[in-house]
Amino acid sequence: MNILIVDDKKELCDILEDFLNELNFYKIDKVYNGLEALKKIEEKKYDLMISDIKMPIMDGIELVKNIKKLNISLHIILISGQSDLIESLQNRNLGKYDFLIKPIDTKKLTEILKSIWVF
Repeated sequence: MNILIVDDKKELCDILEDFLNELNFYKIDKVYNGLEALKKIEEKKYDLMISDIKMPIMDGIELVKNIKKLNISLHIILISGQSDLIESLQNRNLGKYDFLIKPIDTKKLTEILKSIWVF
């Protein structure tokens, strides 16, 4: 199980990594903007990407659009501190993605992970 965490805030990446490690997910890479994420995704197959929406260089929405262009299949969880932004995105035709509001509810994240994989 390869997981990519994408957020411009290193602290959040570290917190998510620690939480996923507690759930016995250890193949985790972290990057701090969408452009770095896109490069990683082109180099390596990931099963899951957890990405912030608002980031410098390339935001999460642009990242998702680029992943779709590459026809790469992976589960995507988008996160944001703005609940209205998430509501707006859920109504757009971006595809089937899960959304989480910051601060991240670990119970909700665990539910999403269990819906993807049995662990």
